[in-house]
Amino acid sequence: MAEKDSRDQTILIVEDSDDARYFMRLALEDLGYLIIEAEDGAKGVQLAQQERPDIILMDLSLPVMDGIAATEKIRACDGLSKVPIVAVTAPVGRAKTTPIRRCLSRARRRKPPPRRSRPGPSAGARPARAGER
Repeated sequence: MAEKDSRDQTILIVEDSDDARYFMRLALEDLGYLIIEAEDGAKGVQLAQQERPDIILMDLSLPVMDGIAATEKIRACDGLSKVPIVAVTAPVGRAKTTPIRRCLSRARRRKPPPRRSRPGPSAGARPARAGER
């Protein structure tokens, strides 16, 4: 089976954060992917059934239906069981990762942690060398 060009592939982004969806959409559209979006797990399941995406990016902490429940429902649908679902979520503690690993065993990605409010070193700054202090 020939691989599809990115212009022929649809990605479903299931994410409740408008900003996160926006930035994922921008990056993926620049690569030529067709993007559909859902802001909660129930709408994600509905869109997956209607649109039959090639890939699903699934937040795990969602309103209405969480990402794990939505993934289980999608996996149970005819024709969707083999669609790659990538977990896109904030870092979670070890106790929460077991159900995630069971449900989303193929691929996982963490969202980057929020930026810290304290300023870092100035751009271009380098540590002082011995004798320069």
